[in-house]
Amino acid sequence: MEEGSLRCDVNVSVYRNGENKMSGTRCELKNLNSFKVIRDAINAEVSRQINAIEQHQAIEQETRGYDARKNQTFVTRSKEAAPDYRYMPEPDVPEIHISEEWIDLLRQSLPETPAAALERMIAQYGIAQEDIETMLAEPGCAEFFEKSAIGRNAKQVAAWITSEVFGQLAYRNQRLADSPLSVVQFGQILDALAADKITSAQAKHLLIAFMDGEARTVEQLVSSFGWTVISDEAELQAIAKQLLDDHPKEVAGYLKGQTKRLNFFVGKLMKATRGQAKPQVASQTIKALLEAKLKK
Repeated sequence: MEEGSLRCDVNVSVYRNGENKMSGTRCELKNLNSFKVIRDAINAEVSRQINAIEQHQAIEQETRGYDARKNQTFVTRSKEAAPDYRYMPEPDVPEIHISEEWIDLLRQSLPETPAAALERMIAQYGIAQEDIETMLAEPGCAEFFEKSAIGRNAKQVAAWITSEVFGQLAYRNQRLADSPLSVVQFGQILDALAADKITSAQAKHLLIAFMDGEARTVEQLVSSFGWTVISDEAELQAIAKQLLDDHPKEVAGYLKGQTKRLNFFVGKLMKATRGQAKPQVASQTIKALLEAKLKK
């Protein structure tokens, strides 16, 4: 016990078919330390008692141990009378019959287990097992995800939850169940992002606002912040061209193979548009202009 190990005692008795079930003599198997040992010890003791009965030998009421190597039980102590074992018989307890139908009914009434939820969500949503396991580990998150995923890209929903939402929860040392962020608010962010009404950076700001307790809708917040997404390619190209003209040294570096200069220009473009350009579109626009210079 001092090592944290548990032990089990098992009482075994065998009786002939047709005889009273209480007619068998009980032997107590002591200090069994695993389910396998319990099973093997019971089988060995049952076989011993059956052999003794078939040879008309008396079964002594005693305490026995189990030798796993020999697969045999052995006497450790004999008792003169049953009271020494301190049995507490309860004659009023009837036999309990549990039908398979009842077991199935009980099984169906149980809530979905994490293992079953994992298997179902992988098949249903096609997202990474690691992401599902992460969400299942957070109380209430699986339900939050499934409600948010209705009519939306499940992979995008999962990615936002496991990265941005969980990141904010970790920063705040908070559980999702305690956060003011609602499924409706989270869905509004994703919908606005998918419709190109906001950028990823703006979406993250909205998420923080909602997790701070903001009650206004995404539409109201976007309007109050004066946010727009620059979708006009001509407007974006004009800003990008001006940036290239303003930084000839960096342009020359890119043309000489310093491809990391691209990130410099993307950052400048995002700053010039106050974050209202999509980073991916900004990168594509800058790269296209630089590549055009390479071909000249």
